[in-house]
Amino acid sequence: MKTIYLISCCKEKLPYAAKAENLYQSEGFKKRLAEARSHNPDEILILSAKHHIVELNQVLEPYDVCLSNQTVGEQKKWAEICIADLSSRFNLKEDKFIILACEDYYRYLVGQYRIENYETPSEQKELHTIQGSTNLSIIQNFLSKSGKAYCDDCLSILTGVTPRQQINQICNKNRRIIHKDNYGKCSNCCKYKIVRSFF
Repeated sequence: MKTIYLISCCKEKLPYAAKAENLYQSEGFKKRLAEARSHNPDEILILSAKHHIVELNQVLEPYDVCLSNQTVGEQKKWAEICIADLSSRFNLKEDKFIILACEDYYRYLVGQYRIENYETPSEQKELHTIQGSTNLSIIQNFLSKSGKAYCDDCLSILTGVTPRQQINQICNKNRRIIHKDNYGKCSNCCKYKIVRSFF
């Protein structure tokens, strides 16, 4: 089974022809592309309102076409062309599609006889919330049982919560539960750093 990320295009573009990965200039597009790349999928493709399915290294001229401004019939026709392209490359029933786009871009791409195995932004947000809550419990239980203070690097290693930045984000959002000392000695590596402990 392959994993494919589909990310939507954006209005902000360079004023000259460029590879698709560089053409789109909005912060939202850059974040979607960075998110997709961080998971090292089998393929990352762009959903273009004008060019349909676009590869990252495909050179495009700037254009001004927005799928949200099109009629339902035009959106369905656009989706049919996208599905024909995707079905020639992937197994739409078994391969996993992660869709980082608003509903206008995937409404007619998913369902029976189309992309069947997929996640949309709302599902991913729910999944990340569940994972975040689980990781908080892991960190909380570890610090509570040890009764000691640890730096973020060691907490990541000892709890298995990765990447290390997750420790920082989770602990900072839950300061009522997890205490952040400005500076202290880590009970694991014995280095003097910012450390965390349980109240």
